Amino acid sequence: LVTNPELTRFLGQNPLNLYYFLHAFEHVNISLNLLQHILMIPLAVIAVVIGRNVIGLKTYGTFLPALMASASRETGIGWGIAAFVWVLFSVCIMRVVLARIGLLHTPKLAIMMVFVVLSMLGLTVLADHLGFGSLGAVSMFHLAVMTLTTERLSLTIEEDGWRAAVTRLFQTLVVIIAAFLLMGTLTLQAMVLVFPEILLLLIAINLWIGRWTGIRVLEMVRFAPLIW
Repeated sequence: LVTNPELTRFLGQNPLNLYYFLHAFEHVNISLNLLQHILMIPLAVIAVVIGRNVIGLKTYGTFLPALMASASRETGIGWGIAAFVWVLFSVCIMRVVLARIGLLHTPKLAIMMVFVVLSMLGLTVLADHLGFGSLGAVSMFHLAVMTLTTERLSLTIEEDGWRAAVTRLFQTLVVIIAAFLLMGTLTLQAMVLVFPEILLLLIAINLWIGRWTGIRVLEMVRFAPLIW
């Protein structure tokens, strides 16, 4: 939107403005859309922090919901959740088979990652065959995170049963949806892109939540008879 050549030259020489930084990112082939996407990830992480530390939701992984919300921007939240659950449970079944063989932990995780890749590739091919183009972007999912999440899901099923595993998975999906909606807010996207120093405010929020000493929202509901 800058049309004055002299102003453009001035902004390009002055490092204390956003235009200078955008120009620098263009030199390394980072688009404005990708830069905006990167700047929004800390906001998704805030949704995870509030969900876990303030509300009291239990999720698989600390940053998994934020990463899955980020990847779901390519597929859409509906197809993203469907693909996420499909890959989790398909690889989880394979993990049960590997557990009976008695493999060591690291080789077992490596094999599970191979099955994660195969599940994603198969889902992409199936989506293309059925005409679901958005679902084909499932290849954007994070392989290592999906593998570790499948391992944790399997351990939860073994130790606490299916009910506990599905409950935690549901709470994880709730946080993923909240993070996705936060990242998709146009007002926040514009504010973070124009004023990236807002990220410093996120640090302050995390410092405040990090010193949280009160009970969580779900704990208030759980222990309501004792509190009131």
